[in-house]
Amino acid sequence: MFVTGILIVGCSNNDTYDSNYASAQYQTGFEKVFGTIGVNQDWKMVSSRTAKITVNTGTNENYTVGIYKNDPLFNASNCGLLAKGTVSDGNSVNLTFDSPTAQNKYYIGLFDSKGRSVAQLDSLNNNVLTATFGGTIARSAKSRTRVSANEQSTSTAYNAYLKTEVDFNIPTFSNSYTDITTIPESYYTKMDDTNSSGNPIYGDGKHYYIPSGKTIKADINFTKQKDNNCVIYIQGTWELPNTRSFTNGEQIIVANGGKIIFDGDANFNSGARFINQGTVETSTGTIYIENYSETNADCYNSGIMTLNNGGLSVAGNNSQLYNSGTMTMNYLDARGNCLFTNYGSLTAKTTTKNQTALSDQGTAASNFRLINGCHTSIDAMGVTQLIVLDNSRVDCSTGIYTGGGNSNNYVCLGNKSEICAGDWIDNGGHIYGSISSNEYSIFKHTGSVSESSSSAFKTKGYVYFDGTFSTEYHVNAIKTGDADQWNKNVCPDHIQYTSNEDSSLLTIPAGDCTGTGYNTSNSGGNIPATPSVYTIAFEDLGSIGDYDFNDIVLYVYPDKSANTLKVNLVAAGGILPVDVYYNDTEIFSHNNGSMENTTSDNNDKTKVISTYTTGISSDFTLSDNNFINKFKIVVHNTNGTETSVAASTEIGKAPQALLLPTNWTWPKETVNIGTTYSKFKNWISDKTKDINWYEE
Repeated sequence: MFVTGILIVGCSNNDTYDSNYASAQYQTGFEKVFGTIGVNQDWKMVSSRTAKITVNTGTNENYTVGIYKNDPLFNASNCGLLAKGTVSDGNSVNLTFDSPTAQNKYYIGLFDSKGRSVAQLDSLNNNVLTATFGGTIARSAKSRTRVSANEQSTSTAYNAYLKTEVDFNIPTFSNSYTDITTIPESYYTKMDDTNSSGNPIYGDGKHYYIPSGKTIKADINFTKQKDNNCVIYIQGTWELPNTRSFTNGEQIIVANGGKIIFDGDANFNSGARFINQGTVETSTGTIYIENYSETNADCYNSGIMTLNNGGLSVAGNNSQLYNSGTMTMNYLDARGNCLFTNYGSLTAKTTTKNQTALSDQGTAASNFRLINGCHTSIDAMGVTQLIVLDNSRVDCSTGIYTGGGNSNNYVCLGNKSEICAGDWIDNGGHIYGSISSNEYSIFKHTGSVSESSSSAFKTKGYVYFDGTFSTEYHVNAIKTGDADQWNKNVCPDHIQYTSNEDSSLLTIPAGDCTGTGYNTSNSGGNIPATPSVYTIAFEDLGSIGDYDFNDIVLYVYPDKSANTLKVNLVAAGGILPVDVYYNDTEIFSHNNGSMENTTSDNNDKTKVISTYTTGISSDFTLSDNNFINKFKIVVHNTNGTETSVAASTEIGKAPQALLLPTNWTWPKETVNIGTTYSKFKNWISDKTKDINWYEE
């Protein structure tokens, strides 16, 4: 009887190979154990897929895109890179990649030159992966939902505060606009003056423009139109010689290539909007963005705004500022709980006009909210709500004043984000970081630190504090939570993680958005590129057939982005001498007669017996038998013969090797694969059933 006479032998030294007999008996024994093999069973657990990735962000960036098995922003070391390419904004890239046949959803990562990243999940449609990225990269799904502001019932994730260009509803230029240079200068302050019929004399009274190449130095004003979103669109240059107020929904739009020069102050209030896509300059004046009677006044900048010797004054709950370009000013006088969203470069000296020291912040600037998605540098800054998105940085060389005495005032730090300050004054601030242990952020101060509100400090998540803390009792409570008068019951959420840049293992790479970075001599900050791993599991004793598929187990890492192939020998359960080949080159030899890494109930997936690395061609794929069969084993039989086992198996034939699209855990020695993986048998008879049986 075959089962008792042959199979019970197991991995014995006395097995001899008769290739003709072994082949037939292995087929018979396999089907006796697992049932009839489906006539269409091709043993394919890896398939070739195609993808089309389109990027329309409006940034003119060149991007790197990657297709991953797992989310690359949360699992960089286990992301499973399947394909990688480059694409410029406004274009598409087509990629071909190997994939687990059972997988139909993939993470697509988009990475820009500033170190910012986005990942989204997309599904196959007719075996094709199609993905589109649009909008602003810093406003990714990951950035919006990963960090919660605080645990209060009224709190929200910081996505509630984020704005993009789309939110500003920026008007587009129309040929119906009236050219201001065709209007007599005497009408510049009354362009909407009407004739006897009540119609504007020049244009429609609401839409005017300065054409490219033309310059006007004069005040331009509307007198009759109210609350009708009057627009001045500047393609050329407009210089305002005097202080000017913009109200009643007026919109001043500086186009790309256009320029506006303020010789005096400029006031935007009562619904007025200031939109700059070109260049803004001031001599000594201040630009005011303020709301009166709860009417929005907002400012959008994607160009260059330089306020020489002047500043930007912002006030009011409904005042919104958005910057994705470059803003440089003497001071940012921010107050009244206004919100500033910065996805570009923001540079200022203080957040209070007449400030000379960090302690001058007081209440005037303690209600300023900032969302930072790139780089903000304000020498002395007071802020109530500060959200520092992934891969971004806030510098305050003089110091930073955080909090405001209540739980609605907080600091949220994204992955690999940093605050670097001189002195630090905390007034009841709550500081939150990532809840994922493989992510971190840095709060560094180089000067003194003081706490203005008793027992109000709180920190959660993986925020690493870098700096010197005094032994003053309230500061000691912040750090340790166990000072005499400030015990752990009063201050349970004290600082838990500390760092020192000179010796830290934490790294934030330098860049446009991360400034000088943190501990940049260390490695890190690269685009996640860990290749996907595959398992090739061989069954070497054809006539024995214990079907444990652990006689030779290889972990294979094809990295097509680097054109390299790494192969790890991770288990060897057969005791006959065996050589392992790739592309007719012997890469491993197991001839000591011992079983390695196969006798435990939990075989060690991290153990590496031996490693081999070589190059691969750009068309390498494990979905094609021509490439799969580059892997084979040669078993040296006790009768002096050799048996060669290729990694692929013919359709309908019993397998002596399996290619699996993961770092698979093989069964214990002599334990049937169907015992460890109960769904294996269902898949054998019908390849459309339980196609992910190996994940059990």
